[in-house]
Amino acid sequence: MKNLINLKITVFGGTGFLGRHLIKFFCDQECIIKVPTRNPAKGYFLQPLGDVGQISLVKFDISESKNLEDLIEDSEEDSDEDSDEDSNEATISSVDSIGSKEYSS
Repeated sequence: MKNLINLKITVFGGTGFLGRHLIKFFCDQECIIKVPTRNPAKGYFLQPLGDVGQISLVKFDISESKNLEDLIEDSEEDSDEDSDEDSNEATISSVDSIGSKEYSS
């Protein structure tokens, strides 16, 4: 898996069950995470998962916002077009293995 340190990521659904586990994974990889949510106060439980300033909760309601691009403009994207499918499979595999390790003990 490529180095994720300081990678800027936007996680939609980060306050949900799967999202919080994904955020924990990205925090462990030292990523900078933005979590759009309708009510940022309800996402404060995510803060202890990372270091100070690593997780930013952003007030955002997708049904009202016209500027979705503004929200994700700081996020980085994978520029290796040839390996998009392999990269997606690796990410899904990584997330799947995290879940199975966490719940098998």
